[in-house]
Amino acid sequence: MRSVWRRLQFAPLWVRWPIKWSLFSLVVFFVLYPSPRLFVRHLRHIRRLDSLPDPEEPALAEFSRRFDLYLSSAGVDHDDSKPVLEAVESFVCREIPYKFDWEVWGVVDYIPSLGEVIAKGEEDCDGRAVLAAALLRARGIEGQLAGDPRHLWVRTPLGETMNPLGEAAFTADRRGLHVRWPQLLDIGPPAVGITLFPLGREIVILVTAWVLLLPPAVGFKRAAIGLFVLLEGLVIIRLAGADVLEPNIGAVRWGLLHLLLAAVVLRRNRQKSLKHTGRSVS
Repeated sequence: MRSVWRRLQFAPLWVRWPIKWSLFSLVVFFVLYPSPRLFVRHLRHIRRLDSLPDPEEPALAEFSRRFDLYLSSAGVDHDDSKPVLEAVESFVCREIPYKFDWEVWGVVDYIPSLGEVIAKGEEDCDGRAVLAAALLRARGIEGQLAGDPRHLWVRTPLGETMNPLGEAAFTADRRGLHVRWPQLLDIGPPAVGITLFPLGREIVILVTAWVLLLPPAVGFKRAAIGLFVLLEGLVIIRLAGADVLEPNIGAVRWGLLHLLLAAVVLRRNRQKSLKHTGRSVS
């Protein structure tokens, strides 16, 4: 194994880096999605996002009955649509305890079908929004899913519910999924996701990147500095995303700069090590 790694380290650039990027991508994928089957299903659900809150789902009948009782006990008129929006949020949050996807499904993100939400009985904002939209649709209120990388909520002609977070990066209706790329590419929401994601899984990704960046014959001091700067960048990004509503964009950029700096530190050492071993850089 050591000889294979050494050959890879001294292979031409066009051979070395595609292999390293492939290894890194595989590690990232299986850290985020230990179950590839769920990843495939997740993509299918995103493609048909508007069909997930199906009011005809048989499993919804019992939830719908209980929601009617909840509305009556709260003194909400079934035909008074705006109070129903507030009621559906409190009802769904009560009935479906909040748990992250890696706790429920073991993956970084998964948008479940309505039947899966009801069967599990616990979900994050994605599953809660699907259930809320279905309950509203069953009462003739057109609920559409909207969100960004942080959160998913419900948009209706009467207003929004399920804790909306401002302008949505994407919305789903019968015509398909509509994406606003400037909002979707905002680095703030992913920083929030990094903050919330289990640190242990992130460290696996970070250490993998560090190992793949290590040049041949690297000195302990420079390798340790590179690892420290990588860890520092991760910590900065996690701290920057602590405020879900307003992540610190400047701090996110500073953390990303640390990750880039670590790569430069280790790459610079590769130049020196290749000179010492008499090899040229490809």
